[in-house]
Amino acid sequence: MTRLRVAVAVLCGLFAIGGRVEAQWGSIVRLTNTDAESYPEGIAAYGNSVHVIFEDEYSPGQRGTMYTRSTDCGDTWSVVTLLDSSTEASCILATDAENVHHFLGTVASDLRYRRSADGGATWSSDQTLCRTGWKTGISVNARANLFVLYIHDDSLWVRTSHDTGFTWEPSRFLVHRNSLGECDIAADESLRLHAVWSDEMAGVRQVYYMRSTDNGTSWEPYRCFGRDDGYPNVLADSQNRVYVLWSESYSPRVGRSTDGGETWAVDSGCQSPGWATAGQNGWLHGTNAWTSGQDDWIVYSRSRDYAATWDTFWVRPPDGTAADRPILAVSDTVVHFIWRDYAPGNAEVFYRHTSIFVAGISDQSGQPRLALRRLSIYPCPAKHRVTLDARGVTGQTVVQVYDAAGRLRFVSSCMAGGGRPHLDVSRLGEGVYQVILRSDSGYEARCGMVVCR
Repeated sequence: MTRLRVAVAVLCGLFAIGGRVEAQWGSIVRLTNTDAESYPEGIAAYGNSVHVIFEDEYSPGQRGTMYTRSTDCGDTWSVVTLLDSSTEASCILATDAENVHHFLGTVASDLRYRRSADGGATWSSDQTLCRTGWKTGISVNARANLFVLYIHDDSLWVRTSHDTGFTWEPSRFLVHRNSLGECDIAADESLRLHAVWSDEMAGVRQVYYMRSTDNGTSWEPYRCFGRDDGYPNVLADSQNRVYVLWSESYSPRVGRSTDGGETWAVDSGCQSPGWATAGQNGWLHGTNAWTSGQDDWIVYSRSRDYAATWDTFWVRPPDGTAADRPILAVSDTVVHFIWRDYAPGNAEVFYRHTSIFVAGISDQSGQPRLALRRLSIYPCPAKHRVTLDARGVTGQTVVQVYDAAGRLRFVSSCMAGGGRPHLDVSRLGEGVYQVILRSDSGYEARCGMVVCR
C-alpha cells in the first residue's frame, strides 16, 4: 500500500496538459479466421460492450450469421457463435448494457427479430414481425422505444416496441410507392420519428422524407429532396438536429434541419461520408472505403459543425490489398469500426476503435484546446467510488480511465458541465490508472488514480 500512495502523488502532479489532443487508436484486431470469405453485417455498442455480427461458414459449405462480443471496449473478444443458420441481411442494435436486438430479413424472406436480455450471452427464439418483409432501418429513442422500418407489398411500414422488444405494436402503414429502394429511420429526443427512402414513383430515382411528431402514431406528408443514386441515411443528434445524407450523380448531398424536421436547408457542396451516425455530444461520425489506383483503405470522418465540414482519418491505411464494407458504432466517446479486409489472403472481418477526440482538433474558434486548470480525485486510494472535482468546466464532459498498459477500461456517460462527477471503480482491479476528463468546449485534464482491494 505504501508504494501505491507514492505513485499517486507523482501521477496527480501531471494532471493538466495544454495543446491539442493526441490520437488514441486501438490496435487492429482480426475477428474471423476461416477459409471462406467473411462479410461484416453490423456493429452495436453501449458503454464498454461491443457487439458484432457477420456472415461466415459455421461448418464446411454451411454459411450463417455469426456473433461475437467484447465487454472491455474491444480489447478482448468472445468465442464466435452461430446466431442464425441463414445468410439473410441482418443488423444489430444495443439499447443499454443488457438489451441487444437482432433483425433479419431480405426482399424474399420474412422480417424476423430476436433479443438478448443479458448483454449477448443468450438469445431469445425468433419472432416474425412481418411475412415477406424487408427490413431497411432500425432506431431507438430516449425512452428505449424500438422502431423498425420495412418494405412490404411496395409499401413502407413501421413497427414499434415500448418494452425493449418483448412485445410489438401492430404495423403502421406509411406510404405506397413504386420500386422502393433503401430506406432508413431515426428517432430524436422529442418523440419525433424521421424516415427516408428512395423510389422511382416520379420516373427517376429520388430521395424522400417524412416525419412523425407523436412517436409514430401519425405521419405528415412526405417531401422530396431530389435525385438519388445511393443509399439515403437519416440522423438525429442529441440536440434534435436532423440530417438526411444521400448521393446524386455520386456527389454527396446533405439536408439539415435545426427544428426537428420542420424546415430544411440543403447543401450540395458538402464532403460527407458514405454512411454516418450521431454521437451523444451532437457530433456526427461517418466511415467509408476509398480507392486510389491499386490502394484501398478505410477512413473515419467526423463533423463538429453540423455536417458542414468533415475531418478525415485513416482507420486502416493502404497496403496494396483490398478493404471495403466499413460499418461503425459510437458509445460515449469511443468510435468502433468493423470492415472486410483481404490482407490475410481472403476476406476476413477486422475491428478497430478510437476516441472521438482524435489528433488535430481545435475548438470552433480555431484555437487549440485549453488545459483545465484544476482536476483532483478523492478519495485516493479508493475501493468503490471516487469523486472528480471538475468545477469550472463547461459543456458536455466525458471521463475515460486507462490502465497502466494504456488500455481503455472505463468510459463515463456524457455529463452537462463539470461539477463533481462520481465514478464507480468497484470493477477495476488493484493498480494505478490514468483518468482523462475532456469537454467539447475545449478543456482537457489528466490525473492519476489508485484503486486498492
